[in-house]
This record gives sequence, structure tokens and C-alpha cells, in this order.
Amino acid sequence: MKESDVTINYHFLFQAFPDPVIVIDKTGKIIDLNIAAKDTFAEIVIGEKLENIFSDKRKIRESLIELFQYHKVIIDKAILKSKFDELVTYEFKATILSEVKDQFILCFNNLTTKNDILKLEIAHAFSVEMNALRPYLNKAGKELVEKKHDKNKLISLFESQHQTIEPYSLINEDVVAKISSYFPDFNKNELTISFYISIGASVNQIALITGKSANTIRVMIHRMITKVNMESSSKFSKILKEITE
Repeated sequence: MKESDVTINYHFLFQAFPDPVIVIDKTGKIIDLNIAAKDTFAEIVIGEKLENIFSDKRKIRESLIELFQYHKVIIDKAILKSKFDELVTYEFKATILSEVKDQFILCFNNLTTKNDILKLEIAHAFSVEMNALRPYLNKAGKELVEKKHDKNKLISLFESQHQTIEPYSLINEDVVAKISSYFPDFNKNELTISFYISIGASVNQIALITGKSANTIRVMIHRMITKVNMESSSKFSKILKEITE
């Protein structure tokens, strides 16, 4: 195969790859990106610093330093702004593309915070529904439910997803810092709740994530609103979204 054919095939695969892919040089500047990256992220300019497209710039700088120094595979999570001006959580894998040209490639997998919250809700709902059946079953029925529960691949899938999600790891420290600068009197729990409100999480979702009851979350939000002299929860939510945009 001719070298030109190899280049054409590489370019086709690069552009056809379904996940967003970005190529950078050893200074961290973007030198290429595929169609999926253009369609997924906010406008990216060739030649700009990669860190500029991340919400948490400090985190990506640390990952890139390790990548440039040791040429090892880096797997991490970060938040980027989507084409629709939303903050989206991605897992990215970065590695060296060419020892000669010092080019590095980053592949992104969508791990949106809202999707992770939804996984938690689904796993919780399955558990609640299965437990709700037990009081109405005889011994044989309960044994059958237990057996089906253990062998049900769908339930096992959600349970494994539930176990791998660390709710507090979903929080974006840069976003929390913005909220803290605007509401300096908020404690850690209040900042956590504020973050989830800013991304549109419901009271029930926040309760599930934090392990508190929905009533407790409502009381905490009411106290927060009172603390900052807000007129309503809707106004508080609107301000949080404006702060974190």
C-alpha cells in the first residue's frame, strides 16, 4: 500500500470515528479534530490551547503535564461545554500519537452528570420495585424473585453502574468555586446542593445523590434561600445557572 493510501485511510477513519477525537502538539495546542468533536463541543479553533475548551482548566493542565513528560496513557474525567452551551461530563483517554512528531490524541466518552444521576435513579427504582413485591409473595414466590433477581442481567447491569458511580465525584470544583465566590457564606453541603441545582437536578435527584431525604433537601434549600434573601427557589435556581454559564 502506498504511503498516500495509508494517509487517506487514516484520515477517513479519523473523521468517521463516532466519538469526539482531538489531536494536540507537545505545547498543548489543538492541531486537528474529527467531525464528532466539531458536532459535540462548543466551537473549537485550530491552534488554540486544549485547556481552553475545558471547564476545569487546572485539572487538564495536570493531566497534560503527565502525558507530555511520561508519554503514558492518561484516563480522567473532565467537564466541557457542549455545542448547545451546556456543561457535559466526559471521560477522556489521552496518549501519544507519534513519537517522531510529538503529537498526542485525546478520545472522549460522554459521561454527563445528568446521565449519571439517571443511572442512580434507575438502579434505585429497580431495588424499590423488587422489594415492594416481597410482602405479597409466599416462600416459593420469594425464592423465585431472589433467583430472578440474581440472574437478571438488566438489574445486574444497573447495580454495577450504581456501584461504580461516586456521587460526590460528579461535582465540578471550578463551578463550585464560582458559586462559593457569589455565596461566600454557604457551607460545603450547601455548595454541593447549589451545584446540582445549577445543572437542573430535581429535589428527588439531589436527595438520591446525597443520601438524604427529599424533605431534608427541601428544608436545606429553604434555609439557603433565606440566608441569601432570595424571593423564591426559582429565582435562586436562575441565578445559579447564570453564575455557572
